[in-house]
Amino acid sequence: MPLIGVDVFNPGGDLSARATTAINRRQFVTIAGDTDPDGAPTIEVADEGALVFGVAKHDAKEGELVAVARGAGRVVTVKASAPITAGQIVEANSGDAAPHGTGQPAGQAINTVPADGTAHISLR
Repeated sequence: MPLIGVDVFNPGGDLSARATTAINRRQFVTIAGDTDPDGAPTIEVADEGALVFGVAKHDAKEGELVAVARGAGRVVTVKASAPITAGQIVEANSGDAAPHGTGQPAGQAINTVPADGTAHISLR
């Protein structure tokens, strides 16, 4: 009997995804739809309160592959769209981090930053 792997991606590892819209480095991203023909996840900028798939590691134009940082407990840098306090739960807001409201929690801030500051977020 042949050895059959069950993992598609390993948790906490970076992976490549196909951008369906322009994406900037350090933006929260979310799944945009089915995988592309090569099996890569398709992603877009995470709108307000969206379920976060990870954080883009570099800029990408529509149709390009982009490396995505993922993994629960992993600390990433994301631009803050509003003031954030250390320990506060955050959610996505047009790709940026915002204090958690009614959307999906993306992670927890480990530093205090003003609006437009660089937040350090421990991903959920």
